[in-house]
Amino acid sequence: MHVCSWSILDCSALCWEGGVVRITWGGTRTVLLTKRYALKVPRFYPWSWILFKLGFHCNRHERKHSQSGHPKLCPVLFADRFGLLVVMPRCTPIVPMEPWKDTASRAMCPVEYAYWQSQGLPFDNYHFNFGRLNGHLVALDYGTDYRMELC
Repeated sequence: MHVCSWSILDCSALCWEGGVVRITWGGTRTVLLTKRYALKVPRFYPWSWILFKLGFHCNRHERKHSQSGHPKLCPVLFADRFGLLVVMPRCTPIVPMEPWKDTASRAMCPVEYAYWQSQGLPFDNYHFNFGRLNGHLVALDYGTDYRMELC
């Protein structure tokens, strides 16, 4: 394995001869993106134990909801019961509905989003939380349910 040039300050991409592993960060989890998979682990915050625990909770929440097999949720291929790791297939990023807006641009129209929310699906309508898997729009990040109490 040969490693591309990167430093501790900018470790967003690791390379090997067959492709690239990208590392991205969310609010509570770190995601390693390989050619075929997305691996989610709780993000370590030295200053906040609560956010670290929330990363575990989000992984367990995605594991629970993926067992429904709903077509709007990206399937979880592997998840441990403790919330240390979630593995999903890597999806293609989508183009936001309103690209002239900031990163809060929506992934689907409000009517469709309201319908899926009424069905009890736990996802936001931000375009960066969705992707395409085999041509279908799926929620990639459905670990945080904003209707629940966090602490």
